[in-house]
Amino acid sequence: MLQATLALVFLLIFLIFWVIRKTYGFWNGKGIPYLSFTDYVKLVYDNFTKPLHEVNLENYRRRGRLYGSYEGFVPALVVGDPLLLRDIYVKDFKCFSDRIVSNATGNPLWDKMMLNSPEEEWKATRTMMSPAFTTSRLKAMIPKIIATSDEFCKRLLLEGEKKGAVELSEMFESCAMDTTAALVYSLDLNTHENLDHPLVKCCKGFFGNLGGWKMILLFTMSRLFKLLPLECPSKKGTEYIKEFTRHLAHQRCASKEKFEDVFQLCLDAVMSGRSPDNFKISEPEIEDIAAQCMLFFVAGSDTLTVTLIWAAYSLALHPECQEKVIEEIRNVVKQNGVTYESLKDMTYLEAVINETLRLYTPDSFLIRRCTQETSVAGIKVYPGMSIEIPIRGMHRDPEFFPEPECFKPERFLPETEGSVPYTYLRRAVPKLRRS
Repeated sequence: MLQATLALVFLLIFLIFWVIRKTYGFWNGKGIPYLSFTDYVKLVYDNFTKPLHEVNLENYRRRGRLYGSYEGFVPALVVGDPLLLRDIYVKDFKCFSDRIVSNATGNPLWDKMMLNSPEEEWKATRTMMSPAFTTSRLKAMIPKIIATSDEFCKRLLLEGEKKGAVELSEMFESCAMDTTAALVYSLDLNTHENLDHPLVKCCKGFFGNLGGWKMILLFTMSRLFKLLPLECPSKKGTEYIKEFTRHLAHQRCASKEKFEDVFQLCLDAVMSGRSPDNFKISEPEIEDIAAQCMLFFVAGSDTLTVTLIWAAYSLALHPECQEKVIEEIRNVVKQNGVTYESLKDMTYLEAVINETLRLYTPDSFLIRRCTQETSVAGIKVYPGMSIEIPIRGMHRDPEFFPEPECFKPERFLPETEGSVPYTYLRRAVPKLRRS
């Protein structure tokens, strides 16, 4: 009996070592730096114990612009070389058309979001959402942005009169939520005085139950995530958003009033060819509308808040840049007011925003998923493998951005912007048109 038990133990140990060797030996002999099994274990540990952006930046500086890694049990190729990224995003894009498809949670709001959809679903959703960023629709957004910005300025002036410390992060968060709510749902939330609004609570708690280690688990070991009693987002929040979407859709179809917002765009796409008088919309269609609107609302609010905070911080540390921004805004607004066209004339302001996003990138890395067998830098990449793009590392690379730790908006002025293509990477949001 004892001998049989020992034999089973040794067999189990052998199988474990064999699986580890087979799974985490993929990059052996490929001719590039790579993470060994022990390196990967340390990486996972660091991801749970250190800020993610610090871990990614450290690995970029230590291992270079091209090295082998893993995403759970699947090999991943980390690519930070601009020429290779040009091939991935342009020449060979058909081979890397997917983003993350392994992080489905079973929650319809999360799984149906455009950024989480597989290729074919993503294409359909992108076709539906692209009209939101036409020039005419962007122009229609300006009055809403002006209205929420005016309210923010009034509150800021009132706080300033108190002659004490002002908690700007909370004010920026309220402004961002008011703005995105107006653009997505045409709602006047007035978040600063209406913190108990269900939509405000839902937005703040959308990922509240998905803290750092859970988020890492979802993106690196999604199969294990699904086996654990974890939610993303919460069931309560999901049901509220679905009911809110259903009610708003019914209300708009009944009134036949058209709004210039993201919700109306999604609703029109779903109701195309149907009569508003015969309102009927299926549960999957409600989920589709809810998912895309919440993506814009939650992700838009969060990234806008973070960008405003870091931009204000950077300008406070660099008063000479602050004065240039103020002077440019005054001159442009004095001539043309605040319009879609006048915003395009604020080139220094745009440079400040771009430099803020370079230094304080909301996402540390991007992921593309290989869908067709191909090669990158002579290395075979197979379907299912990931391409990880280290945004933070590239944005802090002195070869791409001299004095990378310095705040220098001038590097993004029209005459200097784009000197090294594919080094300043867009975040995971649709690109706004500039003309």
